[in-house]
Amino acid sequence: MVKFPNWLQLAEITGDDVVWRACPSLTNTNRLYRTELNGKAMCLRVNAGPNDAFGVSRMAEQQVLALIEGYEWAPDVMACNVDEGWCLTVYHGEAVAALHSNYGQKSLPAAAINQQLFKALGDMARIITGPRFDYEQLIERYHQRLSLLTAPSSPCRVQAQLDELSNLLPTFANTRPGLVHHDLHPGNLCWMEHQQRLVIIDWEYAGIGIPWLDYAQLLSAGLLTASQVDQLVSAQAEPVATVSSNLQRAERINELLEVLWCEVRQH
Repeated sequence: MVKFPNWLQLAEITGDDVVWRACPSLTNTNRLYRTELNGKAMCLRVNAGPNDAFGVSRMAEQQVLALIEGYEWAPDVMACNVDEGWCLTVYHGEAVAALHSNYGQKSLPAAAINQQLFKALGDMARIITGPRFDYEQLIERYHQRLSLLTAPSSPCRVQAQLDELSNLLPTFANTRPGLVHHDLHPGNLCWMEHQQRLVIIDWEYAGIGIPWLDYAQLLSAGLLTASQVDQLVSAQAEPVATVSSNLQRAERINELLEVLWCEVRQH
């Protein structure tokens, strides 16, 4: 049996005799464990430290989870303990990324996943109050962290990337804000087969911010179509004429954020 932070409180929820099994993951910086409780599969996430989960706000995540509670696409959270660093949820099935490779001859329900994801994005666009994602603070933290690195791969290139990011983010200042996941890749989309339900997990980087970042990421992954982006933009009273330009800039911002995050993690 694995002993976790605040084990006594967790044992009050699950019982002392629960056996947790580690879930191997190549993409997750947190530690993940699964168990069965009263016939229901459950997942425990033991949070990585701030050096590994750079840019994450656990407090903001807890507030976002409370904000989205009740939506079909929201995770079913049993308990989220920010101080002790763990989050207990129902197991929401395999990630869409894994399903692509594991389904074999079985057809992946791409249409249902797409429709539910599109609906989730519409719901998120209407959530405009909550913890705001501070992009300026994130850039400042990157400046501070990268200045401490003894041997960044290319100091001039990293500085140029930070400068480019600083210039691109304000171009969205006049766009309508909404709830943004900020890490909406196929690994954070789970398909609950028995419920035919899509669930979005890992809201560590979420906050009220620039929805275009999520749209660009999903469009690049082939999980969202250009016509669906047009519909989302029209519903938000954004000028459709700016869609192409906004998506290009948002895609570049995503690229820069990923490169800088990897630079910090690498060192």
